[in-house]
Amino acid sequence: MAHLKCGDKLGQLGNVTPEIVGAIAGETVKVVPVCQYSSLVGEQSPDLLHAVGNAGGLHPSIGANPVLDGALDGRGYNEDHVVGLALGDNTVVLYVHKS
Repeated sequence: MAHLKCGDKLGQLGNVTPEIVGAIAGETVKVVPVCQYSSLVGEQSPDLLHAVGNAGGLHPSIGANPVLDGALDGRGYNEDHVVGLALGDNTVVLYVHKS
């Protein structure tokens, strides 16, 4: 069995556009930290987490969405900490990392 790295799930997230982020209104939002308690070296560096995640370019839209911004703020994060975003049935998961 291959060893999974803390950010591996980020590479499997679907494409999300600013328009999709702007339309999020009534969904349940979960804030999930990734790699917070791991040694971040090499392929697990914060820069790579942003590169393999799907939130690149979405930070302004995330910050402008009151539902997402409120969920992040309530957990001590902001839009710049989001490295990935997953959409489900009435659920949004924000994967975050404080670098």
